[in-house]
Amino acid sequence: MHISQPLHHVVGRDIVLDEPLAGLRDAERAVVACLIMFHRKKVRPDLEPAFLRLGRRNQVLVLRLAALLRIADGLDYSQNQMTQIADWEGDSDDQRSTLYISGAGAEENARRAAKKADLWQDVGFGKMQIVALEHADMPPAPEATPEPDESSHALAREDVGGYRVSVAASDGLAVMGRRLLRSYFRQMLQEERGVRSDDSVEPIHQMRVATRRLRAILQIIRIVAPEREVRYFRRELQQLARALAPVRDADVFLEAVQDYATNRPEPAAPELGMLLDALHTDRDAAYARALAYLDSERHARFKHDFATFMTDPGEGWQPAVRVRDAAGSIIWQHYEGLRAYEERIDLETALEPQIETLHETRIAGKRLRYVLEMFGDVNDMATPVERVLKPLVATQEYLGSLQDIAVATHYIAALEAQHGTLHTDVASYQGYRQSAQAGLLEEFPRRWSRLLSEPYRRDLAQVLVLL
Repeated sequence: MHISQPLHHVVGRDIVLDEPLAGLRDAERAVVACLIMFHRKKVRPDLEPAFLRLGRRNQVLVLRLAALLRIADGLDYSQNQMTQIADWEGDSDDQRSTLYISGAGAEENARRAAKKADLWQDVGFGKMQIVALEHADMPPAPEATPEPDESSHALAREDVGGYRVSVAASDGLAVMGRRLLRSYFRQMLQEERGVRSDDSVEPIHQMRVATRRLRAILQIIRIVAPEREVRYFRRELQQLARALAPVRDADVFLEAVQDYATNRPEPAAPELGMLLDALHTDRDAAYARALAYLDSERHARFKHDFATFMTDPGEGWQPAVRVRDAAGSIIWQHYEGLRAYEERIDLETALEPQIETLHETRIAGKRLRYVLEMFGDVNDMATPVERVLKPLVATQEYLGSLQDIAVATHYIAALEAQHGTLHTDVASYQGYRQSAQAGLLEEFPRRWSRLLSEPYRRDLAQVLVLL
């Protein structure tokens, strides 16, 4: 069993969700999982799959129980179990209450419990004051183990993203898959907040990355997961990514045009400003469509259903298949999927007409990358996995630059078809991008041969040996 002190609440949550608990129904087990998750640090119910799968009544129950549990946890911050509740006073008129405690370490425990009473107030119980009574004859409490500082508001809106899932080769593939789904689903939900606020272009990008990783995980665990559900969720994630794609394409193109306009030797002509205006208009329209999708009943239903899927190891799952039973063949099959493009890419002819094939190659490379990253934390595989990831990621990013140029070329061609001959400044920008494309294409044979080489395959085989 993997124990992580900083993430012990996550580990505990995962144990409850992945192991049968006698006498508890699925929803009740999800309630327990939420209480474990919410007793520590900031409470983020809208990011927790176990919470999202619950009905409204159980969600209210979870928050109320968590409010009590957080105070109780603070009352034993000194971990000596000597705190006693001496008295309690409540005022129903102004919704204020005071809890009096005594015992060794009561003063420190009172401070901690008062800090963790944030959720008590957030769920509508009113303000809680906790007072430590003085007892001169009480022995001093042992020094408490410090914890990271937490926000004064329990229902916080900040987060650090997904967390790493540590597994062993002997763990079940289904268990690892569900834990990875919970991690990246949490990250996707966090990025959705940023997409809605639209303060930065990065959340759109990272949310799309999260959807791709989730689809990759579903594809990997399809041999141990219910087939119909896997197909459904992969389809929904693909639809979500498509809803966000036009916004991301516009963001990338806008950044490139703005960079070109800023770094030109002479000021950009007004006509280039017209290109920027067109991009901003299209971006605004694409963003409005993306928001409409995020606000749709379809998306809300998907999030609830997906949360249930990854927190309920019910019928259709195959728990007996271990990571080491399948990881090797999964990794090598994805490499074979990438290497198959060796027959489709003709290095003896011009590569520009083969841009679409290069884009498909990039997608195959992404799939291999996600698989390697998924299994990268198994045992002590970080170093050998990093050795094969480094050239793969570099090639993927390089091919991404080519794809960005292809998107820009198609956009400008569409503008020309709509408005007729474009201003020479736009044509100059188009020539600039095409020149950059030619330079990038010259690099492809060298990068591609590295991924097809015998040393690379040997490094990849070493990863399989460690399983």
